Amino acid sequence: MTPRRAGAALLLLCALLVGASPAAVAQPDGGGPARATAAGAPQLRVVDFTGVLRPGDDVAIRVTVRNPGPGATDGLRVLATVHRKTFSRYDFEQAVDAGAVGSLWDSFAVDVGLVPSGGIREVELGRTASELGFSRPDDRYGVYPLRLELQRDGEVLDRVTTSVVLAPASVDRPVRTAVLVGVDHAPGRLADGSFAPRLPDAVRPGGRLDLIARELDATRFPVTVATSGYLLDQLADIADGYLATDAGRKVEIGAEQRPARHADEFLVRLGSVIGRTGVEQLALPYGPADLVALVRAGLAQEAVRHVTEGAASVERLTGSRPTPGILWPPDGLDVPTLAQASGAVDTVVLPERYLAVPAGSDLTPSPVRRLRTATGSEATVIVPDPFLDQALRGRPSGEGAAVDAQRILAETAAVYFERPFAPARRGLLLAPPQDFEPQPDVLSTLLNGLAAAPWIDPVALSQLERGVERADEPVRLRYPPASRRRELPPEYLDRVGQARGALGSLALVLPADDSTPGRYDALLLEASSVWYRYPALQGEGGARVDTVLATADGVSSAVTVLEGPPVTLTSVDEGQIPVTLVSTAAVPLRVRVRIAPTAKFAFTDGAQADLVLQPGPEPTTISFATRTLIPGGTAPIEVVVEDPEGVRVLTAGTVVVRSTANSPVALLVTGGAGVFLLVWWVRDILRRRRARVEDTSARVAA
Repeated sequence: MTPRRAGAALLLLCALLVGASPAAVAQPDGGGPARATAAGAPQLRVVDFTGVLRPGDDVAIRVTVRNPGPGATDGLRVLATVHRKTFSRYDFEQAVDAGAVGSLWDSFAVDVGLVPSGGIREVELGRTASELGFSRPDDRYGVYPLRLELQRDGEVLDRVTTSVVLAPASVDRPVRTAVLVGVDHAPGRLADGSFAPRLPDAVRPGGRLDLIARELDATRFPVTVATSGYLLDQLADIADGYLATDAGRKVEIGAEQRPARHADEFLVRLGSVIGRTGVEQLALPYGPADLVALVRAGLAQEAVRHVTEGAASVERLTGSRPTPGILWPPDGLDVPTLAQASGAVDTVVLPERYLAVPAGSDLTPSPVRRLRTATGSEATVIVPDPFLDQALRGRPSGEGAAVDAQRILAETAAVYFERPFAPARRGLLLAPPQDFEPQPDVLSTLLNGLAAAPWIDPVALSQLERGVERADEPVRLRYPPASRRRELPPEYLDRVGQARGALGSLALVLPADDSTPGRYDALLLEASSVWYRYPALQGEGGARVDTVLATADGVSSAVTVLEGPPVTLTSVDEGQIPVTLVSTAAVPLRVRVRIAPTAKFAFTDGAQADLVLQPGPEPTTISFATRTLIPGGTAPIEVVVEDPEGVRVLTAGTVVVRSTANSPVALLVTGGAGVFLLVWWVRDILRRRRARVEDTSARVAA
């Protein structure tokens, strides 16, 4: 980015939007106006004006003047000044955002009259094309700053700066322009299945999601809609009737009640938009998941699954297949994450701040770039215009929807007039952040203006990728430290990993038709959402993880290895070691019983066995055929009960075995000792007898 562009971006960021916080989480709905007027001073607001002029069109402006003061006010007039056209996009940004409007082209005014206290007066002012010199424009096409001032006795009480565009009736090579709008919201479903008020509130009339759907429904621009499968799952549940949690109380809301009907109406309206000719649908990663954090935590397969599950859930819930292979991550992407997703993704949508881009000129670059990957191959990245990205964040200017929409529309004209005769197809992508706050009438006014603008060729996102020239220099991913600091905490994701392993084991243990693993799989998919980064919501994500771990632990604690009296083996050749189990679970459990290795015994038919453990107080006994290797004595044998694939140990116990058998070696030794003692005893008797005979003979001889 050039220094001029950087300066313009800073001005735009400060003057307009100063960053948008996550919807309905970190800030109240709405937000205050970007401009400030003296307390009690009359205020100027633009209701409507002709922001785009073709040769011979007149300028017509309709404004309201509001008097919030304690008394009536008189002597007000509205002065409109048209300034000489800007000659670059930078000049346009300076004029509209910094007030550097340049020399005067023409001016006209209207008296407002008396405005009572608390009252509003609407007035119109205008100028003919002939008076402006626009009836035969010749070389006068371009973007003209327009300043409106509310004055009294020469003092400026309020001011609005916008612009008008003088455009030819037709353009040979209009700028191909795609608009990408995310449809997502902070989750409302809690771990127990009930719903917090924030999501039903978002689809009520005037709520954030309701505004998005209505604004999209009010235009025929071929917008690209990026939908969240997690959001649609929740709204479908709400539409069917749901359990509401409010201030600690649980309330049943039926499908016929207003909150449920609002959810259904939103889904119908969104489906109507998606089904419209020219509208393209993308799928956000399920959640949308914190993809980079998952890969960093060693859960790469989980990250990839969120990408594929996001597309599957959107198709299932809308009946429309999203465009495959395009990924719009919620907060940037790094090289390892892109490598993991490469099998399912060939195009990514990323703001320029997530890219290391080559130095460029003051001209607007192509939104379609070549992205160099770690393996040396290339993917495609589509880059939203960074300046319009800020303007689309949704903070109201306080000057009216027409002015807010014209700010963006006129800048697209400034892009066209940079190179009106460029030989190659140029393009723009307008993409408000996924958590943007829509303002009434702004988005629809902008989209309808874009659809009618002769310098714009409205296209869907995939058409933009295919139909415009690509930038020459490839770009690389840049994952900023700020995104790294925003990730889900490592300790949180460690527990997600533990819960995922426990759930896999639980699915093996429970009956094949049990729905518990499916429900808890959804909880873990939800738990990885970027929405649970925020302290206000992280406890709700953690509750999902805790629910899965507690259920898995509950199944483990339901299985017990019963202790009994020692098992006595009396034979060296063979014997049976019984293992007795009992289960307090409500359903049969598929388990594997395994004898831990021991040096004293060999198990002739194997040291493990699979069985279905029936629930209830009746114990189940399984026996293991064994052969004594070291007879005699008492030895404990460890018994392990695990899932059928040995992923997770459910419980363990001990069976005490006493061996009374004698081995052949022992018998041989014992028998040999007996023979030795017998021989020794016989020889001792004979020796004693000979000694007595000899003694008797000696006495006789004497």
